[in-house]
Amino acid sequence: MVTIKDMAKATGVSVGTVSKVLTGSEELRRISPGTARKIRQAAHRMGYRPNVNARALVRQKSQTLGVYVAPHPGDRITQLYVSPILEGICQAARDNHHDVLLIDFGTTDRELRQTLDKFLTRRVDGVILIYFHGTAELIRSIQSAGVPLAAINNFDHLPLNSVNLDNAAGISLVVEHLVGLGHRNIAFLGELTDQPMMDHVLRKQAFIDAVRRHGIESTCSIVGCPEIDLRVEREGPFCQEDGYHGTDWLIKAGRRVTAIVCYNDLVAIGALRRLGEAGINVPRNMSLVGFDNSILSAYTTPPLTTISHPTRQMGIQAVQILLERIRDRDTTANKTVLMTPELAIRESTGEAR
Repeated sequence: MVTIKDMAKATGVSVGTVSKVLTGSEELRRISPGTARKIRQAAHRMGYRPNVNARALVRQKSQTLGVYVAPHPGDRITQLYVSPILEGICQAARDNHHDVLLIDFGTTDRELRQTLDKFLTRRVDGVILIYFHGTAELIRSIQSAGVPLAAINNFDHLPLNSVNLDNAAGISLVVEHLVGLGHRNIAFLGELTDQPMMDHVLRKQAFIDAVRRHGIESTCSIVGCPEIDLRVEREGPFCQEDGYHGTDWLIKAGRRVTAIVCYNDLVAIGALRRLGEAGINVPRNMSLVGFDNSILSAYTTPPLTTISHPTRQMGIQAVQILLERIRDRDTTANKTVLMTPELAIRESTGEAR
């Protein structure tokens, strides 16, 4: 392996000069352009590769950001929502000359500590937590180790920098849209599991608040656990099954419903299938709304009206506020960024009949 000392010998300059050129030191401006060019050409010719660990020890920085994604249920990273967040994180890290280290998932406190210990061992400059549901004590132990943190969807309101989606605003847009189309009998269709995602809980409560504001709470329904005492065994991490079986329950219960608001697009896809089997036309006989504006939502029949939120931008924003904290470690105040969703109106919603 070619070392800096080998480079110095080959180019006839000091080890310090080689180091300044190859690390991009601020003192590089004191070195002549010709010398710098000679060193870079020699590095390319000799196949020099920097010792990243040694550099991190000297600088006390690794130029690496750790990323943790909590699983639910199954492998959450495969879900449509997380992928664009990770794309945004990687883009922003790359733009700021950082690498991204994605490490094992875990749900128990012991597994979380093992995962976070790995981040510490790799000397990451900071960590981004996605769907983190650990304790405030665990957060404090990480921070006491000198690792800056940022969270995406900090539903538990832990004391750290956060980028959150305004779920209530999204559901409010949906209800306003449906009420404007004349709907008064609206159902909210959520996850049929006794361990729902926290964003499901927030969206369900936002639906209750929204229909209450419009004075139609008594004619609206909630379909989910524990309201209908129905739990669905899932084959994987998705929740199309929840949409299918929840809609089946609505149909068999004879509920007078003209519109269904779904927790997410996957639930809406399951609902769409059951409505089709029952001969209920969307949107002529039933309006249907999803949430997340996943890539699938535009390719259903009919295409889904849904809530679009800036998932990629959330990843970018998380990197930005984390780098701010890395640069200013003396800051104690935590910053929370609330991202605004938008309504994407497609063909699955129409006037109430």
